[in-house]
Amino acid sequence: MRFERPQDGDVLAKRLRPVAFGFYATAEYRRRIQAGADPAFVGFDESNAHLPEARWLSKHFGRKRLSFRTNGQSTQAAAAKAGVGIALLPHFIGQLDDELVICDLEPEPPARELWLVMRRSSRERLHIKTVTDHIVSVFANESSFFEKRR
Repeated sequence: MRFERPQDGDVLAKRLRPVAFGFYATAEYRRRIQAGADPAFVGFDESNAHLPEARWLSKHFGRKRLSFRTNGQSTQAAAAKAGVGIALLPHFIGQLDDELVICDLEPEPPARELWLVMRRSSRERLHIKTVTDHIVSVFANESSFFEKRR
């Protein structure tokens, strides 16, 4: 699965769905922000500054402090859970942890398209087809997992 449709290679790409993003932090951190504290963000490291989420965060919150940088969203979620700052996460990551809460900040981040990618030569193999059919079904039938819920 990829957040961008491949433009090269001998692959097939099937659009799964848009995946919404939100800002996540601990409940205590959210209370401080609601009380007027200046937010600090958890973001991507410099080698991943090209990613759309990193560019969007820099564009809209570039004057805010980055308290922690890392190369992946699961580590960003762990940092937010530790109280380091606010992380911009896909809802399917942020909502998995009961210790993270949504922080309503403006502007709301855009969704990204998620694609299922496979080698063209593998598409008819039974085990590949079984897994891809299941993935497509999950993404079609579990929409609340990929949208803002709380």
